Amino acid sequence: GNTYLDIESIIYWFLGSKFYFKQDYNKALTYLKIIDKEKYNLDGVLFYLIANCYCFISNFNEAKNYFEKAIEYRPDFPEAHNNYSTLLLNEFNDVKGSEKHFLAAHGINPDELDISFLYF
Repeated sequence: GNTYLDIESIIYWFLGSKFYFKQDYNKALTYLKIIDKEKYNLDGVLFYLIANCYCFISNFNEAKNYFEKAIEYRPDFPEAHNNYSTLLLNEFNDVKGSEKHFLAAHGINPDELDISFLYF
């Protein structure tokens, strides 16, 4: 890969993560979305963080799109399945979809007792 792009990607990831953990979700989105737009190192964790940001700012349609991308890139990601399950149930009243992703989260990580931790 292009070393310059890799360094830029790391910088945007660092800034996006920093603002995410400071709970400044709009600023986090500014940097995380650059990684998505420029097709830097796309992965399920990136899309998961973007989806969570959208949940926290109540943009549930975009959150839904990004949870789907997170799961597409990383189908074995229990937190993405779990948070998507919560979103589908709470904001879209999609009981069947919610159940499917809740069960997927438990199937991937059956020993995790704290599945269902995201509330928005």
